[in-house]
Amino acid sequence: MAMTSAAPKLAAPGVLVRDFIKRSLYEQGKGYFSQVDCVYSPPEPVDFRALQGHFGYINELDKLYKSRAESWLTPAEIFRPWYSRALGRYLLEKSAVGRAAAQAAGKGAKAKNDLRIVEIGGGNGTNALHVLDYIKECAPSVYARTKYKLIEISDAMAERQESLLGAAHPGRFEVVNEDFCSFQGHGEDGPCAVIALEVLDNLPHDKLVRKLSPASRDADTPWWIFKSGDLNEWHQTHVVPANENGDIFREDLRPLSDPLAIRAAEAFLGPHQLPAAPADAEAAGKKGSSLGEKLVNWARQSLAKGRLMSEQAPEDSAARGIFVPTGALQMIDTLAQKFPQHEVLAADFNMLPPPEISTWTMHSRRGEPGSVFGVRNAPLVASKNDKGNTVDHSTYLVPLGTADIFFQTDFLALQAAYKSVVGANAHAEMRTQSSFLREFADFAYTETRSGYNPMLEDYHNMDFFIGSSVGSPARK
Repeated sequence: MAMTSAAPKLAAPGVLVRDFIKRSLYEQGKGYFSQVDCVYSPPEPVDFRALQGHFGYINELDKLYKSRAESWLTPAEIFRPWYSRALGRYLLEKSAVGRAAAQAAGKGAKAKNDLRIVEIGGGNGTNALHVLDYIKECAPSVYARTKYKLIEISDAMAERQESLLGAAHPGRFEVVNEDFCSFQGHGEDGPCAVIALEVLDNLPHDKLVRKLSPASRDADTPWWIFKSGDLNEWHQTHVVPANENGDIFREDLRPLSDPLAIRAAEAFLGPHQLPAAPADAEAAGKKGSSLGEKLVNWARQSLAKGRLMSEQAPEDSAARGIFVPTGALQMIDTLAQKFPQHEVLAADFNMLPPPEISTWTMHSRRGEPGSVFGVRNAPLVASKNDKGNTVDHSTYLVPLGTADIFFQTDFLALQAAYKSVVGANAHAEMRTQSSFLREFADFAYTETRSGYNPMLEDYHNMDFFIGSSVGSPARK
């Protein structure tokens, strides 16, 4: 990928892993997401009904990627406007804040019942555009009292959002160029809906390492379960410069003392997160009655097995590492503190494949600084070459700003962490992306001539998290 400026340097004494990842992805003018062409918006929507089937869809994606080699595509871009219209329909028909706004619009009630929408990391603004289009088309009286706020950490993307929405929806939106996880601006005191599409995967994580005692290694409890009594076995990882120029890095382990990392370990790795008994693989493959559902189950199992193999550390290893989502905890903190009456809708990856790197390379590079092999919940670190092909990296310690660093989300752990911050009475649920879209999307428009529907059948490794600080979303 072409960089717009020289990669930033790192000075001694180094930083926590979360700060390294944040700099690499988001440093203004130099971070990965500050690059001009990071997320691609195709000039025209895809005509899915003209495609023959699965292979026609794959060929269309290949053409899109080759037309903008250094960029990525997201579901909101590929399936526009239908993906975003599904979110708009959910907001109007199912969310409590949307239904209240509709009722208030019918009665001419005061502004406290306006439909207030907040989108975290809105990319190029495509999703916001089509959500607002849908509300304007289907509920004009609600649109007249809609306020859409985008909180965007990337200066380049904030400018794109301003340009796109300014032409289509003047007066209905606001772009705030700030990091949501450390948001210091004015939030929303009243009810609001919060959207986060593929945000969780790019939030900074910390890498914790547990140096197991003989007793810990012999215990039945998984090594990564965090207990306060074992704190002395845990260490936090700092990234420090490995040369005078500060552009090559190594890891430095120090006793775990960072308050946020400890809170994240308690929330995401505590004893309440003990894994359930593994599901029977054969039974899981029979859950779906259709061939499509069986293929989706098979694909998920294959991803899980591949990821597990790359995460396995040697059994005799006394030191084992895990990435914990400190950024997700910061996001939940901001929701609770700045948007106390929120409903949140977040879509992201429940599973990521292992890096496309040979088995020999995987084993030979386990000992390199920042290796993503042999570490639980390690990220995928990927960049694009000039031909539009994805290049996976074996370490997250790449030159700052040169690659995407993204993580899968444990949605069950996220639900527990969300309730631990927002409150035990908060509502939290998980839905597969396919089931959500089947309920709210006009998916006939994304069906190909063979009957294959990529909006429902591709991205089988994505789920929706639905949370509400004020209880369960309204039901019809």
